[in-house]
Amino acid sequence: MTVAKKIRDMVKEDAFLKDKNIRVWTGDSMTAASVYHQIAEIPGLTEFFFIGANGKIGDAVCAMFNKKNPHVKIRVFSRYHGMSYPNVSYTYDLSEMLKYKVVVTGKIMPQQKYDQVLTQSVRNKIARKTELILDYTVPFMELKLKCNPRIRHEQIALLQVNSKKFLRGHFDICMSHDENHIYPCHAGCIINASEGKEFDEVGEIDIAEMDNIWQKALNYGLQNRIIDYD
Repeated sequence: MTVAKKIRDMVKEDAFLKDKNIRVWTGDSMTAASVYHQIAEIPGLTEFFFIGANGKIGDAVCAMFNKKNPHVKIRVFSRYHGMSYPNVSYTYDLSEMLKYKVVVTGKIMPQQKYDQVLTQSVRNKIARKTELILDYTVPFMELKLKCNPRIRHEQIALLQVNSKKFLRGHFDICMSHDENHIYPCHAGCIINASEGKEFDEVGEIDIAEMDNIWQKALNYGLQNRIIDYD
């Protein structure tokens, strides 16, 4: 049982809290929607390498690609084969990331592992296609790649606020992001409150709810942080 489910059950069983109309929201639907759209909107995308895909967010992102972009092939780095979508395959060889222009990560890995793969590719004269690492881990810790600094490491799952009618200023001052930016999990909970959402958001992510909350985010003047893919 997840922590959020446990909290929901504790609230429902508590003699004082159970009739107080309390809802438990994780904001995960918004995070998954943000990650999916950031990847799916890359011009000409046909494949990507995915580190940390077996997490809750990654699974929802892969499910959405299987539904809406089945032509995009996803190579997942993991020993555990947790998904069986036709466009998803697995490997536990991190060096395979070098075959992909785009790498997505939702898992904090020591920089040493990336540097080791890049160093070996230089030593063994292995071609490298990787140009971009898109990272939705929190906290975001920028990679300072020693062997190939031309590989860009970009933070995703961070929303820009374009409308001053809904949100303004600093929202997560402990998270060190720029003004007028907000993490999608936080934004999702704020939108749920604004919309008067009357059900809990715990457990597995509903991809239909991903579509729903993303459209609401756009209507409220939110969008993914802009990344230059050229």
